[in-house]
Amino acid sequence: MYLAEELIRFDDGPDGISGGGSKKFTKFIHNSNPNPFPEPGEYGYETAEFLAFTQHVQYSNTNGQVYISDYQGSTTLLSDPQILTHPDVNQGQILFGEGNLEDEVAAFEHQHVCNKYCKWPGFQLEVFGKGKARSSGTASKGSLARSSLQFDMAVPSTNVEYMWAVIGGPVTGIYRDSDCPRMECGRASPPLPIAIQCISEREAQLVCRTLQPIVNALPANPSPTQLLAALGDSRNVRNLLHDDEGFHAVVIGAPPGVHRTR
Repeated sequence: MYLAEELIRFDDGPDGISGGGSKKFTKFIHNSNPNPFPEPGEYGYETAEFLAFTQHVQYSNTNGQVYISDYQGSTTLLSDPQILTHPDVNQGQILFGEGNLEDEVAAFEHQHVCNKYCKWPGFQLEVFGKGKARSSGTASKGSLARSSLQFDMAVPSTNVEYMWAVIGGPVTGIYRDSDCPRMECGRASPPLPIAIQCISEREAQLVCRTLQPIVNALPANPSPTQLLAALGDSRNVRNLLHDDEGFHAVVIGAPPGVHRTR
């Protein structure tokens, strides 16, 4: 049995296949961010900009339930896309593979940057998140002030009650700040459990659902090297928590803890 796949060709390559100059197999949009992956001026940026617009249309026409991402290939042929669905669609099940990052759909209106296609009046699309105009009261560049919608996503409000996803060991589970268990720390402490600070209970559930099966497959009392190798081999782990303008996920301590607060 043979599996035949279509060959992605480029117009200006000397062999008609590999592409010449700056033209190459390109990631246009990653499934962990609904915006162009290439920078303005780079090969494929205009294509990526249009594909980001199509995500906006798909999201709007499905009432915020579904859109397609992970666009890659050439400017004439795309390959291996990923369907993303809202958590309300998944209802705790894994649909369309592990690349279906459901929280990206839930956060689409905040993360998507509307471009010239989205804003064309003929399409009558709502302008989302970072594409919205700033209010007249917005402070100058460098200030923490921003529109309320952007602030909620980029820098979690101080009155948010954070959740902790604890992975590995006898205390595995989801905890509030007030009842997170105490864990042994220091160089001599084992690498598990890991405590990961989350900005919502839904995110904590996603973290547990993604990481716990990986930890369960390891031998009892794994070494730090074994744990890092297992987590580093998973694309879903690398896309699990995202750095946004204004705050970053920071790994500190031994055993490690991932902190989301400023």
